[in-house]
Amino acid sequence: MELESLVVTGGATDISGLVQDVTLFESIEGYIQGSIHILDGTNFFDKVIGSTDELVPITISYIYMGIEVEYVFQADGISNMKINKGSKDYNIHLITLIEQNLKLVPINAAFSGTSHEIAANIFHDANLDVGPLLYVDSAAVTTGKYIVPNIPAGDAIRNVVDGAMDIDSSGFYIYQRLNDNGKTRMGSLAQMSNNHFMKSQKDVFVISGKLTGNDDEDAGDNIDNIGTSNKFNVLEYKRNFTDKIAAGDFGNKIHSVSLDETDVIKNEATEDVGIVRTVYKSSNNLYNTEKNIFATVNDPQSSMAVNQIARVHHTRLSVEDIVPIPNIGCGMTIEVELGKQENSESISDGPYIISDINHVLTYNGKAYDYKQRMTLIREYA
Repeated sequence: MELESLVVTGGATDISGLVQDVTLFESIEGYIQGSIHILDGTNFFDKVIGSTDELVPITISYIYMGIEVEYVFQADGISNMKINKGSKDYNIHLITLIEQNLKLVPINAAFSGTSHEIAANIFHDANLDVGPLLYVDSAAVTTGKYIVPNIPAGDAIRNVVDGAMDIDSSGFYIYQRLNDNGKTRMGSLAQMSNNHFMKSQKDVFVISGKLTGNDDEDAGDNIDNIGTSNKFNVLEYKRNFTDKIAAGDFGNKIHSVSLDETDVIKNEATEDVGIVRTVYKSSNNLYNTEKNIFATVNDPQSSMAVNQIARVHHTRLSVEDIVPIPNIGCGMTIEVELGKQENSESISDGPYIISDINHVLTYNGKAYDYKQRMTLIREYA
C-alpha cells in the first residue's frame, strides 16, 4: 500500500524530498527508534546537522488510509555516509526525546508506593521539560520504598519494572507505540494478552495469508488485503529447551534465605518442575520502617512473573511484508490464521502478543510504499 503523504522536517528544514526510505521500530522491550536514509543534494548535513553539537529535532508525519501519524524524534547521529561530487548518501538515526532524557537525567531521591507509582514518579521527574506522563495500563501489587542512588532515570525505572508484578503474578514492560500520540506505557503481560486489536466491536482482527490470486501489485488496490502476508516464519520454538528448564523458566522449588532473619523458607514449586534453587533475599528492613520495594523479587510469586516473561518468548513467529494495518501497535493481541486460504489448520494458528513492529516506508520513484513486519510471541506452540 502507498502512503497518501509523507513530510519529514529536520529542525526548521523540510527534507521530505531527500528521503529514500524510513524505518521506525516499536517494541514492548523499550522505546521507539528508527532511521532515515537520505540522499542529500542540498547540503542539509553541512548546514543543519553537522553545524551543531546539539541533537536536531526530526519530525516525521505521514497519512495512511486517511489516518495521520506524527512523531518527533532527535537525530542521534549519522552512519554510512558516502560523499559524491553532487550529493551525500547517509543514514540519520533516531531516538525519542523521552529515551534521551531517561538516559541523561540522573535521579537521586526516595520514592514509596506501588511499583507503578514509583516508576511513574521517576518518569515524571526525568521529563519535567517534556510534559507527558507514564500511562499505566495495569496496576502492580508490589509495594515498598526505593532510594534511587544517583543513577540514570531509565536504569532506575528498569529496576522497578523488572521486580514488579500484577494481581495475576504477571510481569511488566515499559514501551511506546508509533500511533499513540507520543505516550509511554507500563503494562503487564496479562493486560497485553487481554488487549485484543479489534476489527469491529465484536470481531478480533486476524492476520492471514494473502487472498489467492492477489500479488503484491494487486494488494495496493484491494482493501481486503489489509493485514495479510505470505511470509510467515517460526523463528523459534522452545530453542535450547533443556537450558531453559535448568535456568528455571518452568519453575523451581525456591529455598529463600532471609539474611536479616537468619532463617530459610522452603517453598514448594509453584510450577511443574522440581529443580531446587536457593536465593538470598534483601532485607525487609533495609529502609528501617518501610519495606524495601525489592524485598519480594525472589519470592515464588515474583519468580512466576519472571518465568512467564521468559516463556512467552519461547514461540516467536515472524510475519514480513504485511499489508499495513492502521492503528495497530505492540503490546496488543492479534489472531493468526496461517491455513485459512487452503482450508487447513496449523498448530501455529491462534492468539499472539505483538512483541514488535517494524514500519518500513520506501520511495518507489513516485510515492512511498508502506509495509509492516511483526514479531509475535506466545508461550505455547
